[in-house]
Amino acid sequence: MKNFFRYLATVLLAMFLPLAASCHHAHAAPFRVLATTFPVWLFTSNVCTGAKDVKVELLIPANAGCPHDLALRPADLRKIAAASVLVINGAGLEEHLLEKMKSAAPGLAIVDAGLGITPLPSGDHDHPNGHIFASPKMAALMVGNIAAGLSLQNPVNESIFSLNAQNYAGALDGISQKFAETGLKAKNKKIALEHDALAYLAANASLEVVAIFESSMAAAQLKKLEDRLKTEKPAMLAGDSQYPSRLLETISQDTGIPFGLLNTCTNGPADAPLDYYQQKMNENLKILEAHLGQ
Repeated sequence: MKNFFRYLATVLLAMFLPLAASCHHAHAAPFRVLATTFPVWLFTSNVCTGAKDVKVELLIPANAGCPHDLALRPADLRKIAAASVLVINGAGLEEHLLEKMKSAAPGLAIVDAGLGITPLPSGDHDHPNGHIFASPKMAALMVGNIAAGLSLQNPVNESIFSLNAQNYAGALDGISQKFAETGLKAKNKKIALEHDALAYLAANASLEVVAIFESSMAAAQLKKLEDRLKTEKPAMLAGDSQYPSRLLETISQDTGIPFGLLNTCTNGPADAPLDYYQQKMNENLKILEAHLGQ
């Protein structure tokens, strides 16, 4: 009889151990990846597609744009505290927020997507132009940095991160090459920009930026800008689609220079598809081709 009960206990243990293991796996805590901005969230989501027990979240609302003047809310700090790793744009874009982010979660691993990327100079000499994401060429480098950083923190998914990054960065490099070809074939390579984020798109196409202006210009500054544009005669005024086009319309009417709105992917819809960046950059290409005299 003792042997029978011992046998029965062994059988029951063999039956319930896999079930217990399965239940444990089903409730495994996710590896929470928190991206600071919309473009970084897009890049990170592509890198993490299909990764086991990985959840990608966005800190700053998708429609908010760049965090230049952003103040973190208590809800934002709670998100940071709950994260397994924080992925930042880098290049100085979140510089004013970093200390608060670190204090919300001391010891939190930070992946810098802009690691090793030299940013363009900014009109504001106090900080660099951190909008590196606006260039497909730079975006591909950011994707590689994200995959490498996440692999160190979550090595079980390293092969998935690496393969996803290779495929996604390859697609971005293909678009970058199209920008370069568009600039090479342009009859007039001069361009004026409404926002310094667009400088990365212009650089990707090797265009000559004759002016970068902002909507906050005073009347005297606007007159000086228009006089310069009449002399330089750029092929187009490139506006940032996240801003109203009233200023561009005024300058275009006063100078006779056509304008077009380009999308830097600074912001976007909360439910943006994984190929949203490629969609918008291909639309930008068509606008540039139409204005640069292909």
